[in-house]
Amino acid sequence: LGDNQWLPNRVYVTGEVKSYAPSSNNKYTLKDENGTEFIVYKSELPQFDRACIGDTVVMEGWVENFHNDSGNILEMTNYNDGTHNTLPTTASILSRGESDIVVDGSVEHATVDVVSKATNASTIEFSVTPDSGYQIGEVSYKVGQESKATVIEANQGTYSLKVLGKITIYVTTIGEGEKLPEVYKTATFAAANTSNSVNNYTSSATYTTNGFTVTTKNFNNNNKGWDMIKCGRKKPSSGSGASVATITTGLIDKEIVEIAIDFNTCTTTALNEAYILISANSDMSNATKVSFTVTGSSVVKVAIPEGQSITNGYYQIVFDCAEGSGNGFIAINSVTFNVIPD
Repeated sequence: LGDNQWLPNRVYVTGEVKSYAPSSNNKYTLKDENGTEFIVYKSELPQFDRACIGDTVVMEGWVENFHNDSGNILEMTNYNDGTHNTLPTTASILSRGESDIVVDGSVEHATVDVVSKATNASTIEFSVTPDSGYQIGEVSYKVGQESKATVIEANQGTYSLKVLGKITIYVTTIGEGEKLPEVYKTATFAAANTSNSVNNYTSSATYTTNGFTVTTKNFNNNNKGWDMIKCGRKKPSSGSGASVATITTGLIDKEIVEIAIDFNTCTTTALNEAYILISANSDMSNATKVSFTVTGSSVVKVAIPEGQSITNGYYQIVFDCAEGSGNGFIAINSVTFNVIPD
């Protein structure tokens, strides 16, 4: 970048969250696609406020100064809250130029009518038409390299979104006569749903939501100070910090086809494996194993393959964690157990 090239333009900064310091004015350390690390503060995007390590976020602001005698530094004011940010000019910055709008290659049985490019900060509208014999399941999009897709709803058949970088659109469809999974049982890890105060990563607790009870093991609830549960820990004063944390249901009398896990935050660098065990026995013996991938703070929907789910079964969600650099690097708000409606 040359002197004042960005003045007084409005720009968009993107990067992957490397760390978060809520006690320091919600300060985030980001790393862009070139490996450059820089610090930014609170953003106007809701998912940025909740972002955990590993998420990709976008911040909008005005460039107010440029110092090529100080290592090519941009000074930027956050458009949403006025906080001041100092950025290296090698950071991933989008100007008022155009960004690509693409439809993901996984989209089948539907046509997305959308422009191929749009001006940054503009709002685009598009439509989705399912093929004959199909209907639209879900429409979502990602900005840049975001790990979590944002679901959007149509307004009189038209979808709209704001362009803050490259947009990738995703569409799921369901065939004629098919039905989408719906919630059958929910476990919400609010403090009000348990009588167990836990302040470590080695104890058990039970949570009951609308009569449905699950048991957690090796999860912390900060003595009922959190409306979530956290697992994974750093090295203790003695022994190893490795742990296997579980969420186990009682008997569920219907065949579960999908389990949706709402992660508040998640750092996966110390997660060895995540999987679900399904058994006809309460001790989880002779269980079937279904592995899944966790990607940052998002709702992860795990489809249970046909033939592996059972009626009148027990389900256990397992997080096999290595020793981490800190405690509570996986946090969960709730879990839903979904069935195909009759």
